[in-house]
Amino acid sequence: MSDVNGGGGGGGAVSALEKQLLEVAVAVEERVDSAIRQMDEMGEEEMEALRERRLQALKKAQQQQQEWRSLGHGVYSDIADEKAFFSECKRSPRVVCHFYKDSTQRCEVVDGQLAKMAPLHLETRFLRLDVSRAPFLSTRLRLRAVPTVAVVRGGAISDYVIGVAEMGGANGARPSPQLSAAELERRLAAAGAIFRSSDAAGDPPGSGGGAHPPRTTFTHAAKKTSIRAQHRNTADSD
Repeated sequence: MSDVNGGGGGGGAVSALEKQLLEVAVAVEERVDSAIRQMDEMGEEEMEALRERRLQALKKAQQQQQEWRSLGHGVYSDIADEKAFFSECKRSPRVVCHFYKDSTQRCEVVDGQLAKMAPLHLETRFLRLDVSRAPFLSTRLRLRAVPTVAVVRGGAISDYVIGVAEMGGANGARPSPQLSAAELERRLAAAGAIFRSSDAAGDPPGSGGGAHPPRTTFTHAAKKTSIRAQHRNTADSD
């Protein structure tokens, strides 16, 4: 058995890598040359039409961002009670809500990352709600541990992320629980809570561009039913 970092065939591996890099560079150069040729061959009317399409796409994206901001997107908000939670979930198509408990170190770590993430993902409403102010949700949604982050899409809870470890971090207490922004962002994107970077760089949301990830549900998550329907069902059974 040879050492992975040792000799014996290392030169061949380097040569293969150099060949792959050269092939990629050539392919990129060919695509750039093709795009330049297409632009050179465009007539004045075609160029004007292209500029107009890009301008309209930019305007649409700006209008969408303004609409999101008017709904409170772009900030990480502490909400007062369950009524506010239901209202926010009805208004926004994507909601990330952190159910927390005061003076809990792990919750503070999650708070810090979500506060940074909110202005970077205008497509999603970021909330926090103290579990002591959410008795119905704590029971109905089986919130047994904090921090718990609920993902709400289209008025239905589609996923839960429970604990720093499930968010991609470490629960260790030396010196404190660790959670990287990149890992949490990856986890929320996989749940469909936020757009991936490739989506944000592509067509404006709602224009058909960008492949949004499918919903995922873990065994400890509740059934994907309307939050308001859950509330009504509980009220009917009382």
